[in-house]
Amino acid sequence: MTGFGFAVAKFGTWLHELSGQPDAVAEASRSGRSTITGIVMIATGGLFAILAAWRHWVVTRQIESGTVKPARNLILVVTIIVLILAAAVSYLTLSRHPEG
Repeated sequence: MTGFGFAVAKFGTWLHELSGQPDAVAEASRSGRSTITGIVMIATGGLFAILAAWRHWVVTRQIESGTVKPARNLILVVTIIVLILAAAVSYLTLSRHPEG
């Protein structure tokens, strides 16, 4: 998630370079939808790492006590977040105009 966020953050700059608008490249690297989406994805990747470490700790404790329980709500929340971010990246990819 974090690595893909870095790529998405630079997506707007890449679109401007392909469109042949050299003056807009510097601006695209500082602002735009892809930059915001990329930053959100990077932060989400960090959050997922924290959640994974926490869940590992919880499951380790549960294994030691013999009471392992699934984290259905956590799985649902992570899935919804990933779907929202996938929709945002799809929108950026399918939009016809470079951002500005």
